[in-house]
Order: sequence, then structure tokens, then C-alpha cells
Amino acid sequence: QAEELGHFRFVDVVAAKAGKKTLIIVSDYTRGLPYLGFHYNLLEILLNYLNDCGIEDKNISILVGGGTHRPHTKQENIDNFGKTVVERVSILDHDCDKDAVFVKDLSTGNKLTVNHNLLKNDIIIATGMITTHYFAGFSGGRKIIIPSVAGRESIRKNHAMVLREGVGIGKLKGNPISEELDEAASKIKPDFLINLVINDKKEIAFFACGDYE
Repeated sequence: QAEELGHFRFVDVVAAKAGKKTLIIVSDYTRGLPYLGFHYNLLEILLNYLNDCGIEDKNISILVGGGTHRPHTKQENIDNFGKTVVERVSILDHDCDKDAVFVKDLSTGNKLTVNHNLLKNDIIIATGMITTHYFAGFSGGRKIIIPSVAGRESIRKNHAMVLREGVGIGKLKGNPISEELDEAASKIKPDFLINLVINDKKEIAFFACGDYE
């Protein structure tokens, strides 16, 4: 079951856009998101749904948001996302040293730089997993921008606040790292979010779909 949050449905997001070029941001192999299971392929389901909304595979690309991590190998793409998905759409890897372009100065003094593909697409779909995070409070949501698809210096300056007051696991309000992540995401404003929660068996227990906030 999926619970749509916010005040819109994805089909309405598509209808409101003049262009249909779509970018899906996914997490890399280090995050352990179960995009691919024994009886399902989440990204294939999403691609089929996009097709039903009038967006063809040729207008869809997937960006692996690895932050400062190394890029995926082709086999890792297949293992994490499925061979069908890899064959259907373009899979792009984020390089935090080569692909990031300047977007805006943040109120913290940090400069927000993100993968240039975010600025070349009409629709941005963010995916990720919600769990506790030892300095951002919680993962999911806004973390799909920094660190996932941000430039190295943007990531470094954000993480450098790790010893400041308010930082800690499960803390959002008053947490300077989390608040900067919120601000950064607000400059990009992904059009739709698909977040999931897993249980102790690494099975999907809950979906939250809708507004990225």
C-alpha cells in the first residue's frame, strides 16, 4: 500500500508540466535500498507507470546519487536495479567532482552545487529510504539533494557541521545539518518523492509518496 502525502497526485504533476523529460534519482549500492526483490522491481513498476502517464522510456533517465562515492559498475546497476531497467532507460552516475554546477548560495554560507542533469529535466522524481541518521537526524526526503547529487564542496561543508550544537541521531529541529539539507532541497524542489521504510528483515514495510518534504 502507498500513502500519498501533500495535496497532489503524480499524474497531476505530469499534467502540469509542459515538457515530459524525466529524471529519477536513486540511491547507490551503499544504501541498501531494496529496489529489486524476489517478486518485484520497483523501478520497472515506476517506469511502467510513467509510460501510462504519457512519458516514454526515451524521455526517462535514472541518476545514481552516490554523493562522494565511486560510480556503479554495469553489473552493480543490474544487481541493484534489474537488467530490464538497465536495458530500458539511460543510467547516469553522479561524479561530485565533474558533474556539479552552481545553483545558489545558501543562508549558511555554503554554495549549493548539484548534478547538471537536474537542470536539464522537466520532472524530477526522488527516491530513497527513511531511517535514523547519526548526524542528519533522519535520512530520506531532502537528503536526495545533499549529499546524493551535490558537489564535493557542498557535501564537505554540510558534513563539517557534525560537531555543532543540535546535531544528533533522530534530531531535526534545531539541527544545523538537517536545516541546511532542507534549504538545499527547497532550491531544487523535486516534483515527487517516493520514500520507503524497511523492517529488520530488509523487507519494505511502508511507502510514503508525494511532496518531498
